[in-house]
Amino acid sequence: MMQGRTELRQMTWRVGTVGAFLVVAAMAADGQVVFSRPVNASNSAGNSQLPQIAVDERGNINMVWLDDSPGNFSVFFSKSSDGGVTFSSPMNLSSSPGGAARFPQIAVDFNARIYVAWFDSNSGNPSIFLRRSTDGGATFSTAITAPAVQWPVLMTIDGSNDIDLVWAADDTIGVPQVVFSRSVDGGTTFSAPLTISNSSAGVNASSPAGTGPGSLALGPNGNIDVVWTESAPPQGTNDVMFSRSTDGGATFSAPGKVTSSLSPTFGVAGLAVDGAGNIQVLWMSSQGGVNDAFLSRSHDGGATFAAENFQSGVSDATPSPQLALDLSGGVNLLWNSGDQNPTLNFSRSSDGGATFVTQRLAGGDYSYPGSAAIVTDTSGNIEVLWSQGGGPSAPRGLMFTRSTDSARTFSARQQIAGAVGQNVTAVVDSGGNIYTAWSQLVSTGNGDIFLSRGTVPSLTTVYLTSLRLGSSNVTGGNSTMSTVTLSGAAPAGGTIVSFASGNPSVASVPGFVTIPAGKRKGTFNLVTNAVASSTPVSIAASFSGVTQMVTLTVVPPALASLELNPTNVTGGGSSTGTITLTGPASRAGVVIALKSGNPAVAGIPASVTVPAGSTRATFGMKTRMVLCPNQVTISARFNDVNLTADLGVGSPFSLPKAACGGTGSRHRMHSSRCVLPGCADLPWLAAPLPAFS
Repeated sequence: MMQGRTELRQMTWRVGTVGAFLVVAAMAADGQVVFSRPVNASNSAGNSQLPQIAVDERGNINMVWLDDSPGNFSVFFSKSSDGGVTFSSPMNLSSSPGGAARFPQIAVDFNARIYVAWFDSNSGNPSIFLRRSTDGGATFSTAITAPAVQWPVLMTIDGSNDIDLVWAADDTIGVPQVVFSRSVDGGTTFSAPLTISNSSAGVNASSPAGTGPGSLALGPNGNIDVVWTESAPPQGTNDVMFSRSTDGGATFSAPGKVTSSLSPTFGVAGLAVDGAGNIQVLWMSSQGGVNDAFLSRSHDGGATFAAENFQSGVSDATPSPQLALDLSGGVNLLWNSGDQNPTLNFSRSSDGGATFVTQRLAGGDYSYPGSAAIVTDTSGNIEVLWSQGGGPSAPRGLMFTRSTDSARTFSARQQIAGAVGQNVTAVVDSGGNIYTAWSQLVSTGNGDIFLSRGTVPSLTTVYLTSLRLGSSNVTGGNSTMSTVTLSGAAPAGGTIVSFASGNPSVASVPGFVTIPAGKRKGTFNLVTNAVASSTPVSIAASFSGVTQMVTLTVVPPALASLELNPTNVTGGGSSTGTITLTGPASRAGVVIALKSGNPAVAGIPASVTVPAGSTRATFGMKTRMVLCPNQVTISARFNDVNLTADLGVGSPFSLPKAACGGTGSRHRMHSSRCVLPGCADLPWLAAPLPAFS
């Protein structure tokens, strides 16, 4: 029988302050990806999650997601015809048939027909649903339904616009099986469900977050490949099974076992078939709270699978692995490792999956990378997007990097959005444009769906290539001259570059700077305010849809100098000390600890406070009458910086050097204590030193 059941998990948010602006980042080098400003596509009062994207040949962006604003989760659809600048009003496609929708899928064919499929529990009558639109999403057909168990419906469209569906349904005795159906008339009708699995054990319908119990892929020559997990009785581990159709879905091969590892399987994460017909299956296991990802491959059309040739490494969190092939024949894997300092990892094989080279793309610096996506484009480039919570040396939000040299190197990390996201997904179109969508917490406390489009600018376009600060660390209250640079000379009339600060109360920037015609660079003055502790601030410069961002660290003031006036006094006299900071004190002021090297000769207060907004403070010193000259070291300490100054205390008497413990003309420092008989009988030498503040 089927083991377990799937619950659609609510989004878990890492709550924090949403940045003052969303950042669209661009690389400094010519021809790199420029992302549009993220757009809220759902704008819902409910909780929106699990976006899916399909882009047609005309560049129209079609999206579906789940939203619980109707009272239970329903499938919503929206479309953008202007590259993601605006979206149509969301349309409820599932119309709450009585249960709660799950696992939305969307696809478009070469005639721009849109297909949306999902599973719905349907008040005890669970079914899959499919609706299509032949008018660009303006209207959708009545839903086609079929009985199902709680399992995602898998959907692909081949080069002939034939639609393939795979899902799980109970057989006549109630055992879940994998079934297949095809439409050859653009989704008007579908063939009767054909059972693929024929398993007496039952198909496993559990679906951990980020994985599915099965996967569907089209291979060369129109082959249809399907993998799934099924339970080994009684209550044993799950196996990954494979079956292939070479006749358009009329028949399928007898299911064969993919996995050879003894690790218990709990989800299929990916299936891919390259141009040579090699099959790669990515799957996960979990045992005793330890998770792992494995890759299995077949070079004989799925007749046999070699022993697992890749293992991600054990983790205490779901690795959420992903698989993508590139045009160079590379097998690319992406996964998360979970511990107290999690990482996002990438591995690539250039020999069909025989060997892999692994590298870390993010994390390991307490930036907490999470939801991620990997896609490859028609030029063989590898695109990776992920969300991260941010850390001491890493920004917060949705990040992007790419490789244009088969993963030998990856570009500098770009920030697409300044807020943490979940359910990150991405697709590319035939022109290499990247579309990414994610769910993000908004100010009303619910989650909405956002989308950004990445394009490669024309090499002839003048755009913003860099933002450089005069100093990346500035003491609060000081300023630094900074520079912006264009990819080419500013056109006639000049170019206006605008600026924004993530925390204007700490670091302020001008609204804009004009770069004169024919020039490539412009400067601006970045002004900071006093802070009590080190504070990172995001600074952004924008021009023509491209935004560059850097992080400025504003630090509290440090001790600059300690001066005494006068530096020499006769015992019984006074001196004034002056403390100077490198910048103004914050609103709470700055307390400087003071210390005298000989409190019996020169008394000072234990501390002095530099008032808010000031860079200086003074304190007084009272000295005692002495018979012999003395030098007293005065110390000031703040934030691990210690400064000293010497105060000379002289005697009103001219005693012989021998009386003060000195001998010879080379003796430069005399004892402050008289060594002649009777000195101890002078009461004013032992009197308490008056308090001095």
